[in-house]
Amino acid sequence: MANDSSVINPVIIVGAGLSGLALTYRLERLGIAPVIVDGAANVGAIWRHRYEQLRLNTHRRFSQLPGLAPPRNGGAYLSRDTVIRYLEDYERLLAASVEYGVHVKRIDREGDVWRVHTAQGVRKARHVVIATGRERIPNLPVWPGLGKYEGNLLHAAEFGNVEAYRDLAILVVGGGNSGVDLLNHLVTIPTRGLWLAVRNGVNVIPASLWGAPVHRLSGVMSWLPNRVVDRLMALTGLLAFGRLDRYGLPRCSRGARYRQWVRSRLEMRPSPSGARRRAVPRQGGRTGGPAPLASGCGDMRDRLSHRPGADN
Repeated sequence: MANDSSVINPVIIVGAGLSGLALTYRLERLGIAPVIVDGAANVGAIWRHRYEQLRLNTHRRFSQLPGLAPPRNGGAYLSRDTVIRYLEDYERLLAASVEYGVHVKRIDREGDVWRVHTAQGVRKARHVVIATGRERIPNLPVWPGLGKYEGNLLHAAEFGNVEAYRDLAILVVGGGNSGVDLLNHLVTIPTRGLWLAVRNGVNVIPASLWGAPVHRLSGVMSWLPNRVVDRLMALTGLLAFGRLDRYGLPRCSRGARYRQWVRSRLEMRPSPSGARRRAVPRQGGRTGGPAPLASGCGDMRDRLSHRPGADN
């Protein structure tokens, strides 16, 4: 796109992630030539900075963009590197060329036209779509007493390679998808201690049961009543993991279907044989902030990891 402010483009899409690329594909099929800009250097930039053991927690069938199916040899749940290659292939489907390194500073209205201010100049469009994602910026809570903590405090986005945590004592704060995925990797290496701190109970379902991907059935589940789905998911979790409340991880008072649209649903892969996991029970009666780091947290001298997104 030329930096001529007199040119009025039909659509400018800010963000070349999953949503931005998919929308570009759809618009081109309608005969609309959108302009797509992104502040990163290449496609899948966020994925390239995630830990290498990361996999999607949704089946590949439900994770594909329009016009191109993910590779079957990538498995039921695509790995980080497979997702990056998939996005590279998808970008090549598009007629539009993504303009990388373009940072949008401000967007304002001028009559019936939007003015998009970038470091390269002002650009105009009839329509502007913001597709920068909802989890691009890590959310790290500011806990009371954090300044006195002597160990390393890391966000899940900074996790890196699991081998860096060998023989360390680790507390994972938050039992959402990211937090439990980190636990799934951490239990594969020897540590001096591994704790999970959550404020509320959780609904736990396996990624696979008896070799079959559980999420593959989500299409069928969507047609069933919430009450039936909640009971089926509870049974699935019980078959896969047994009674987790015996290890200090209480069940959620709400069913999994209910939690799916009010909070995040937790998905867990079964641990390797012999792996051990212990949960730190809820401390105190606070409901308006993060769970306090107490009851065993005083010895966390090495690593403290927090999952992305909202607090649990």
